[in-house]
Amino acid sequence: MRELVQAEVDRVNARFPQVQQARKFHLLTQELDHDDGEVTATQKVKRAAIGRIYGELIESMYEEGAA
Repeated sequence: MRELVQAEVDRVNARFPQVQQARKFHLLTQELDHDDGEVTATQKVKRAAIGRIYGELIESMYEEGAA
């Protein structure tokens, strides 16, 4: 699955300058869920909740040398 997503990210990145390209991503093991407070009833991402729940994971993607 990761290889499929990486191929699509690479394809889209080719259309943008380097400063606008996605360099890292992480696949979650479960979908974001309204019952867990991660999305609204209309499936819009609650950024504050995502930052609180996945903050450490997000920060790790910005660390030097993180894969």
